[in-house]
Amino acid sequence: MVTQETSIIFPRGKVTFDIGRCPQRACFQQTVLLSHAHLDHVGGLPFHVCTREMLSLPASRVVVPQGFAAGVRKLVDAARELQGSPPLDYQVLELQLGEDHVLPSGYLCRCFPTTHTITSQGYVLYSQRRKLKAELQGKSQEEIRQLRLAGQDVTDTVAVPEIAFTGDTTAGFLDGPGCATLEDALKARVLIMEMTFLCDDVTVDEARDKGHMHIADFVANAHRFQNEAIVLIHFSPRYKRTDIITTLNTMLPPSLMAKCVPLLNGIE
Repeated sequence: MVTQETSIIFPRGKVTFDIGRCPQRACFQQTVLLSHAHLDHVGGLPFHVCTREMLSLPASRVVVPQGFAAGVRKLVDAARELQGSPPLDYQVLELQLGEDHVLPSGYLCRCFPTTHTITSQGYVLYSQRRKLKAELQGKSQEEIRQLRLAGQDVTDTVAVPEIAFTGDTTAGFLDGPGCATLEDALKARVLIMEMTFLCDDVTVDEARDKGHMHIADFVANAHRFQNEAIVLIHFSPRYKRTDIITTLNTMLPPSLMAKCVPLLNGIE
């Protein structure tokens, strides 16, 4: 759901990226990763918390940028007071750059800075896999088996970036200080990225002032995106479905367009 609000559901990770509204399927994802606290990205959170409580599901886990935990709690608590509910069980965690957070689904979550009109951050989810230690590469299966029998750990845990989400941001997030998680976002198998403005009716500078991405900036940085697939979301409501499809086909280089999928739910 990405019309006037953003809520991207990743069932395998039991995660919802942002929750501007709370569709039913979002209620069954325990973790909400909030990119920032604008209402079109956080407005559905009280419904998420209350519904999971009503259904006797494990408590909602809400991950937010640094400094937003208190405000998020006030939002949920205000909704609780309005409907006369008893105290609700939910968790709010401020995730900072450089920190690891393991989700109940087993995915590893890290954040990276983005550039919006308020403090914001994107997220990368990693699968964790076991890989033969580098110094053991080339040894025979029997040699490795003997090492295992002797109690030696023969593998390392490797974090593989699977899916990344930017939330609202300008292209300025690409120019931030060196950040390993950002580089992982740009090579994750799937990147979910906003693409608010598509035409010259809003200039690149105006888009940046509004805190959003312009397609011209996307094209200018095409070489940075090493993802297998890029899901484009958050198109301005001024554009119709046909406008979006036509502009993407016209503006994006073929190699970039081949891996881009516009998410057009709710757009006529």
